[in-house]
Amino acid sequence: ACRILVLTPDRTPKGGWHALRQTLEIDADAKDFFVDLACDGGGVVCIDGLDRIRDPGEQKTVIDVMRFATDTLGVTVLFTARLSQDEEPLAWLPDDVQRTLASRRTIVVDDLDDEEASALGAAAPELVPLLRADSPTRPLSRNLFILRRLASMRRSADEVGSEAQLAADWWATGGHALDALQGQRRARRRVLAAVAQSILKGVSLADVSGFDPRAVDSLVAGEILVELSATDRVKFRHDLLSDWALGCFLYDDISRIDDLALDTPPPYWLSRAFELTCRCAAENTEEAAYIALLDRLSEDSVAPAWLGLALLALVRSELGASLLEKYADTLLHGDGARGATLIHRALAAHGRPASELLAGSLPKGIVLPDGLTLPLDLAWAQLCVWSARRFDRLPAKTLTAALALYEQWMMVSIIIEDPVTPLLLERVADLLVAHIEDNDQPIAAFTRTNPPPIRYPTDDDGVRTARSMIALYAHRAPGAATRYLEAVAASERAAGYAYQILEFVGNLPAAAPVAFAAVIRS
Repeated sequence: ACRILVLTPDRTPKGGWHALRQTLEIDADAKDFFVDLACDGGGVVCIDGLDRIRDPGEQKTVIDVMRFATDTLGVTVLFTARLSQDEEPLAWLPDDVQRTLASRRTIVVDDLDDEEASALGAAAPELVPLLRADSPTRPLSRNLFILRRLASMRRSADEVGSEAQLAADWWATGGHALDALQGQRRARRRVLAAVAQSILKGVSLADVSGFDPRAVDSLVAGEILVELSATDRVKFRHDLLSDWALGCFLYDDISRIDDLALDTPPPYWLSRAFELTCRCAAENTEEAAYIALLDRLSEDSVAPAWLGLALLALVRSELGASLLEKYADTLLHGDGARGATLIHRALAAHGRPASELLAGSLPKGIVLPDGLTLPLDLAWAQLCVWSARRFDRLPAKTLTAALALYEQWMMVSIIIEDPVTPLLLERVADLLVAHIEDNDQPIAAFTRTNPPPIRYPTDDDGVRTARSMIALYAHRAPGAATRYLEAVAASERAAGYAYQILEFVGNLPAAAPVAFAAVIRS
């Protein structure tokens, strides 16, 4: 029979191998123990929530176990961790362990696809309204854990359009306590708040001995909390519930964020919860709450990453498209620094090198362009459409960031034709045409008391980027390419612009042959 060693946060002895050996009363050294574990068909070391192990003592034990286990033939190491865009969650692992894990096989548990949703609906007909393809809760209900919560909430699931709304309902009802009286719900909320506050203080197991035992028992029975061997010490059963509780606890009294270490970047374990706090604020019917939060996080004493999370909350919300419209004026205020920060953060956090995403799946002989980055979700597309709709009103910093976004997005069209690229090329043509027309203005016009405004405030690098984009992707929007070339041909500086075009003609001759010929003749 296979032998299994299981380690979890808060249940792992602190202090390394020697602490584990003493706790389990192991009468052998580490090498002999793991060799013995591998006998009789092999052994397995299971580490649940590797990314949630925060205690340095527990981390030392896990490191020792992983070193010995990976060095022993016949022992398999299996661990779970939440998907992350960076390596911060596991940065505490030393280099040698990181190198060992680099070749690991990864199994990603994705949301349900249509076929799986159909099969689940056939087995549980009561879930069909939540699982159907046109359900307003689809972005949420295809996650099995969230599906369970949607099915247990007091409100109609159709009223819930985002995870923040679901979390707020869960918090308000004391963990979706459908049958509880208001007083019992309040007692449960007090317990949830105490556990959340304990986590913020760095105490992983909360002491709830002073709270209503009925509330604690019902939260344990409802699989919201897990109790450590009847000790009145509890923690959240699932990390998602921990995020919800922390996010709602902070949002209940937004001044609580002042107790966080805002002068340093947000720790990984708190990042998603804080983002959920920001989503709750952004989705509030009153805009003032979210704007005030942005102002607080924009102070010089606050590490920039906190503001970055607050801005990313807009595109990470299931209501992202409407939130971008709602806060457009805020994002574009002044020089558009907040809009630019959002775009740059989204480019970094919601994209992944194509070489990583498509590793092992490309046909033989297919080579990907250097630097090709693919979007992971809809964040890039939402920002492309949002910025294109107000392209002529983007301040300087936002405009520069938008051009960088368009450049990355259009590289994706090398692989897949999309409906967004033609729209973006029309806006790029607008910029280039305006640049030509503005340069054709007589110098005297700019010496007047009221000189004409400079449209599309970008520098020479921005213009070069726009020119390269429209040349390379001209075949995706021939009309935009034609407009640009016709403006060049009609310009007083046609010869100079023509030389710039000839440095890289791209697909312009094929996409707009008549207009291209007119430029050459000019």
